Amino acid sequence: MKLRHILLVAVSLAPAQAYARGVLPGSAGMPSDGNNASTDTSFPDSDRGPTGPMSPTSLYAGMVGNATIGNPGVYAPEDLPVTLTFPPNSLGEAAAASVTAYTAVSARVVSRGKNCAAGSVFTVANTDTKITVSDGNGRFGSEVKVSSGGSGPANVIPANPVTPTSDRSSCRPPVFNLSWGVSAISLANQGWGYTSAPTATGGASTAADAEVASVTTMLGDAPFNLSEKLIATSRIGAANGVAALDGSGHVTAPISSSDLISQHTYIRDLQPKSEFPSRNYKATFFDNLQDPSTNPDTILFGGHQKYDDAFMKITAQTYSRGDLGGAVLSVTDSDQPTFNIRNGAGLDDAITMFLQSKDTAPRVEAGPEITDPVDNMRHTVAFSGTGLTITPALPDVEVARIKKKMRLYTNWKSGNATDSGGISGIAMSRHHIFVKPNVYYAYIADVKNTGSATAITVYRDPDRQEIGWRNEVSSSTDYPGHSSGDSIDTTTDTASSAPGLIWPYRKPSVFIGLANKKFIANPMSQMTAPTDTLTRAQAGYEVDIYTPENFADYSRFISGFTIAPNTNGHRLSDDSYVMHLGGTGFPHMLEIAAGAEASNIVGSSFYAGTVGYGDDDTSPEPVMAQGYAKLMAETTQYTSPNQSNQVVGGHPHSLVTYQQRMTDDTDGSHINANDVSLNIQEEFGGGSPDYYGHGGLDGMMLGKVRFFNGDVYLCASQEGTVTADTVDAKACGVVVTNDGVQLNTDTLTGKGKAFIITAPNGTRNNYIYSTNSSAVLNGSWTAAGGVTLNAGATVGVAQGVAFRPAGYTDGQQVPMLVGENQTTLKLVTNAGQPSSLNAYNVAAKGTLSATRQINNAVATFAKLTSSAVVGTQEFCSDCYSHSNPSKTRGIPVWWNGSRWGDALGQAVGH
Repeated sequence: MKLRHILLVAVSLAPAQAYARGVLPGSAGMPSDGNNASTDTSFPDSDRGPTGPMSPTSLYAGMVGNATIGNPGVYAPEDLPVTLTFPPNSLGEAAAASVTAYTAVSARVVSRGKNCAAGSVFTVANTDTKITVSDGNGRFGSEVKVSSGGSGPANVIPANPVTPTSDRSSCRPPVFNLSWGVSAISLANQGWGYTSAPTATGGASTAADAEVASVTTMLGDAPFNLSEKLIATSRIGAANGVAALDGSGHVTAPISSSDLISQHTYIRDLQPKSEFPSRNYKATFFDNLQDPSTNPDTILFGGHQKYDDAFMKITAQTYSRGDLGGAVLSVTDSDQPTFNIRNGAGLDDAITMFLQSKDTAPRVEAGPEITDPVDNMRHTVAFSGTGLTITPALPDVEVARIKKKMRLYTNWKSGNATDSGGISGIAMSRHHIFVKPNVYYAYIADVKNTGSATAITVYRDPDRQEIGWRNEVSSSTDYPGHSSGDSIDTTTDTASSAPGLIWPYRKPSVFIGLANKKFIANPMSQMTAPTDTLTRAQAGYEVDIYTPENFADYSRFISGFTIAPNTNGHRLSDDSYVMHLGGTGFPHMLEIAAGAEASNIVGSSFYAGTVGYGDDDTSPEPVMAQGYAKLMAETTQYTSPNQSNQVVGGHPHSLVTYQQRMTDDTDGSHINANDVSLNIQEEFGGGSPDYYGHGGLDGMMLGKVRFFNGDVYLCASQEGTVTADTVDAKACGVVVTNDGVQLNTDTLTGKGKAFIITAPNGTRNNYIYSTNSSAVLNGSWTAAGGVTLNAGATVGVAQGVAFRPAGYTDGQQVPMLVGENQTTLKLVTNAGQPSSLNAYNVAAKGTLSATRQINNAVATFAKLTSSAVVGTQEFCSDCYSHSNPSKTRGIPVWWNGSRWGDALGQAVGH
């Protein structure tokens, strides 16, 4: 059927019926001559199109003009959302409407309240529903009435039973089961071709007082262009339908065809018009051979079939900044407006290749708290072992954006996961390692709309095509929310060690088309072992930097790789790093082969110098003079306790390694081990190393270790800079040579410490230490040349002085004088027992005098020693002198060689 000069106005049934019969309104019949007359009659041509001018020029399409809720229905919370269905329309397209809000229509008490006043009004917070109970507590026979149904979308309607709130603190409100009805609808599609106004009905209800909702309509009479409704909305942007266009005429979904061949495919700039003309881009398309690991939408450049040898080359001349000719190639993984992702060529810079990775929003997301931008609705998400269901169904244009094997994430997590960032054995010893939610995710296996819902099946492994779920820790898990310990990651999750790192939503949701970790670039050098190949070497990155053959010294600046992090004042996890060298099997992880005049490594805390001296033109002093120091390496730490990202205040405190000339070398012949020394020294203050490592030794130079000509020097604080006079060996307190240890200064031990000497067999240690008042010798000490005591000698408590006679051997007992108490000196053996008087005698070559008493041994006459030395004196406790008439017992006695006598020499009685 041809339509010509069509302007359609929907009004009523009769004109629409007339049009359906092919007769225009106002026709009184058909004339017999078969020609159009001046009446309202028009004859169709062979294609059943009108053969003359159409009068009137208005046709009537039978469209729904407005829709009204006839019956709100009565539904249980689990019945929501309610789906409205219009009857089929054989002449055109069926209308469509959706429910946007619900209201409470009835309430039943399931649990009585307590201490509530009669006539109390209770409130359901989510929807502001008001319920009145005649006796307050909801006892049997009380009247329960919904005084104000409130309003809310399906995602805020509470599940039964519902506990409301009361304005009285003493009242414990009753608990209710609520039923809900439709309170607001949206007419999504007016349809066309109706001969009478249709009525829509709601889905089935499971409520105790169930009723089915209904929506009545009226056919409109406003002008409408029927050409806009000749194709059903459901067929636009869908399979076997037509492509959908946006308001600017752009296709809203990708064109998918395995037979598409184009040598010059022009892709227009989709950004808003600006003062710059649209840019065109050319691409050559190749067959991807149905590679299962490649997205069918991928555009392939170069050879991808047997013997294809097409390559891609980009040649351009940069001329401005940013996207206005500032870069030859700009690649980003963000679909934000161009102005937000401009390349980094600013001011007077130009870039050959710009790569950028940014955070990107999901391609499609759905959840009870997420409003879809296409249908302006919120969707519930239910997970299962094989995938998920989204209700109501996503719009077709959203489903078209979901591709097979696309990654999807949920906001369900199984605790948290730690990620060492690739540094094995290091990160776990840190305090603030990287912690992230152990979220569930999968890959799209299939997606389709099944009428009222969108069904998605998922892979846990897209390559093996295994159905199921995984998370950050395990490659095979139960489905999200089904295992004990699962929780939804939200920004209010304060109990977790990684609270709310991703999603703010409190209800199950899904996010399709995301990545947990992004790489800006990932070059890979991968060698295989095929036959008939010559390649035996590969290189990852090689950056060649060349300068002109002739240019003035110091007139060029060149930098190779620069990595410039900026955390905007925030701290990263302790296992973060700027550069990491990892892997196994390589003999060298970092090789630096710089020239003699190149500082190998220069950093704020570390410096590795050159292997050569440079020349006198670049040095502040003659490089071959005695005392000249060439800095080899330096590590620095500031003394400031400041904890910001920038070092503020304090002084540099460094450990430096340098070579120092010990002799002059004006003729170039003094280049041996006895001409230079290596030094490791502490430096406080000072500046950074100069260009070739000269300088950097201008702070206060403190203790150091020197290695020179096979000897090792230990040097204390010099409190000065490194100069020629520091080559003197006497400036160091200790020198270790093959001949032993040379002390150039007095030797001190630390406070409370000892000087320990170990026996050759290691079984015994003798040592010397000092108290606050004296030096203490511990162990056995032998003085071959004798000991002279200028200030007397003191032995320790319970210790004594042992006397070894001639012929003494180890292990023999010897006499020892010990202090028995504060007033008594006792002669014992070195085994601690009193010595025998016959075994040991005290011989006085001169006079033996005592300023006070001499205490003799005490014994009875029977116990007196009969073999004593002549002149031996003892005290006999039961003896008496015959010269004493009283015979007083207890007198001193002497041995005269044959008997014991008194002081007069007379034999004693007893």
